[in-house]
Amino acid sequence: MALRSTTARFYAGLALAALSGLLLFLALPPHPTGFLAWFALVPCICAQFLLAPHDRAARLYGAVAYTLGLGLPLLAAFAPLGRLDTVPVAALIAGAVLVAGHLVYLLGLPTGRPSWHRRTRFRFLVVGPAAAWVGLEFLRLLAQLGHVWGWLATSQADNLPFLQLAALGGPWLISLAVTAVNYALALGLVALLSPTDRPHARRPALAALVALALLLPAAFLWGTIRSRPQPGTVRVAALQRGAELGDVREFLQLWGTRNWEGLSRALLPDMAARTREAAALGAQIVVWPEAALWLDPLDPANSAYSRAALATLAHETGTTLVVPYFVLTDQGAVYWFLGRAPGMRNETLVVTPNGRFLGPSAKDHPIPFIGEVSSTRGRYPIHDLPLVHLATLTGYDTAFTDSARRLARGGAQLLALSTHDWVGQSGTYGVHTRLRAVENGVAIVKCDWEVGSLVADPYGRLLAAAPTDRTVERIVWADVPLGPAGRTPYAHVGDVLGWVCLGALVLFLAAQPRYLMTSGI
Repeated sequence: MALRSTTARFYAGLALAALSGLLLFLALPPHPTGFLAWFALVPCICAQFLLAPHDRAARLYGAVAYTLGLGLPLLAAFAPLGRLDTVPVAALIAGAVLVAGHLVYLLGLPTGRPSWHRRTRFRFLVVGPAAAWVGLEFLRLLAQLGHVWGWLATSQADNLPFLQLAALGGPWLISLAVTAVNYALALGLVALLSPTDRPHARRPALAALVALALLLPAAFLWGTIRSRPQPGTVRVAALQRGAELGDVREFLQLWGTRNWEGLSRALLPDMAARTREAAALGAQIVVWPEAALWLDPLDPANSAYSRAALATLAHETGTTLVVPYFVLTDQGAVYWFLGRAPGMRNETLVVTPNGRFLGPSAKDHPIPFIGEVSSTRGRYPIHDLPLVHLATLTGYDTAFTDSARRLARGGAQLLALSTHDWVGQSGTYGVHTRLRAVENGVAIVKCDWEVGSLVADPYGRLLAAAPTDRTVERIVWADVPLGPAGRTPYAHVGDVLGWVCLGALVLFLAAQPRYLMTSGI
């Protein structure tokens, strides 16, 4: 009878861990239920302390919740891509997530051993796991291991006051707050429901809950005041074409034969017509999507057509154009997926109404897993225009915290981000774009070929946006407020909190001696 009872408790705990994983998934973009993040981990944590028959079961519960919470968003984003050669992308993602989940199980993250927490009288049950969770997020950013998915900070996309915490400590402070609330609530339930743990859990639970009851309303009030709407001063537009080059037969044929000049002559009139529409709406800065052209307009080896057409268009419409282009060398055509493409360039030019070409600026973070190389990366030009201090980002750059921060610290007030996304990733990337705006106090206009173009103010407020769940043709435009960029605390200190939490993760593991030897591994 006792065995059956223990078995029932074990499986009930496993179900609660799975529930936490599902709640995490539903709390993350593109779902509009980010409020779930504030208690998504509670079922799993309670199961670890109230139902797990031993530490190994508790570690399993944590691994199940973490694996589902991270794996489901990744599968939702990448599975629709089909196959990579002959292997389904979903199988590759599932395999990678299971490996990560196994590592989480071995280390007992993020909670740690329940027996250790009991020996230390629950003094570290809030701060330790919260820092460990954020340390894992930061580590995934550094290692580029599915880092844009699964950040608890992204769950607060619709919670504008709490999104402002990114101006203080980056996305790490938001994730830390959300995780700490989960563990404080769970600790309170442990103190309430476990007679054996109550004498030691009651005081830490009370301290944690009182601290959060004071800090969270203060943070919400500060965020509400900080994010009050500001009047727009510059009108920007993103030209979302609704179809990428590969969707247009004429463009695809020219691309396939590497006829870059012909592709430019075919594409420029199309984009020029859209630019004129944006100018008719009053746009002063018009942004094109990533790799709109496939030649360098300023290269004297190329025809003067593209250079002249862009200068004429900017002058005729009175707009400043943000024009990205991609240079794929002969070697790049062969070694694209091997990461060996000398001379490959993903760059952006800014064309002013008086015909000046500014830049280029280069993509700062090429995508390594498709073999992309950005041979001119590391440039961070700020263009001092009469209207605004303008800088550019490209594609994957928005998934990192450093590129936008460098530009904001250099004085950029407006960042033009050109991307080439797909539907599955668009919602998550859009939230990251808004986080970069809040972190650095800059406005951002994001232009994509097909999905998710947006305009965000320096507080992460969406001023205009295309849908992220389907492809549409649209000019996304808005009047953006401008201010002194780079004045946020985060713009100055950067990812210090992320590094602190990574160090705390190491200390948290080291503080649990004989962990692997006593856990039955």
